[in-house]
Amino acid sequence: MKKHDYEPHPGQSIEQAANALQVRAIANNAEVTMAFNGIELSMGPDTSTQDVVNEYLRACNEKAEAYRNSPAGKQAAREAEMRLNTAKQKMASAMARLPQLDFNDLTAVIDWLVEIQDPSDHRGLETPREEIINTFADRGYYMNVNCGEEFNAEDRENVARWLIGQALSNLKSVGAIHSILNKFAADWKMKFNK
Repeated sequence: MKKHDYEPHPGQSIEQAANALQVRAIANNAEVTMAFNGIELSMGPDTSTQDVVNEYLRACNEKAEAYRNSPAGKQAAREAEMRLNTAKQKMASAMARLPQLDFNDLTAVIDWLVEIQDPSDHRGLETPREEIINTFADRGYYMNVNCGEEFNAEDRENVARWLIGQALSNLKSVGAIHSILNKFAADWKMKFNK
C-alpha cells in the first residue's frame, strides 16, 4: 500500500482534506498525495483546493458510471427497480385500506404503520405523508404525544399513542418512518397484547 503525505480523518469532507493537503504542499513546497475514499489525489504548492475537489468528484463520477455500466451495476439497478415497484404496491395497498382502518384498535393502527415503514423509506417513492398525518389527526392521533413526563411505560394506550406519534412525526419531518418502529411495535405487542 502506497504511503501518502496526508491521511484523511474519518468524517472529514473532501474540502477539509484538500485544505489539509494544501497546507502540506505549501509547507513542503512540493507535490503531496492522499487517498480519499480510495481515490488517489495529488496537489502541488500552486494547486487550488477546488482543483483537488473537482478531480475527486470527476473520479467519483467516472467510477459510478463504470459501475452502472457493468453487469453487477445493471443487475443492481434491476433489483432496485423491483424493490421500488414492490414498495409502491405495498404503499398503494395500505393507502387503499386506510379509510377503513379501525382506529379504535391500537394494534391495527400500529400494524398499519409498520406495514408502510419500509415503503415510506424508499427512495423514488413519494409517500402521501400529509394525507396520512391528516387522516390520523382526524381520528385523534397526533405527532409527539406522551413524550417526557407524559410518557407512562406501563400504560398500554399511552405507549401506543407515543409510538404512533413518533412515526407520524418522522413522516412529517423526514418524510419516512424510522425502522426502529418495527422493534418498538414488537416490544409493545409482547408487553401489552398477551
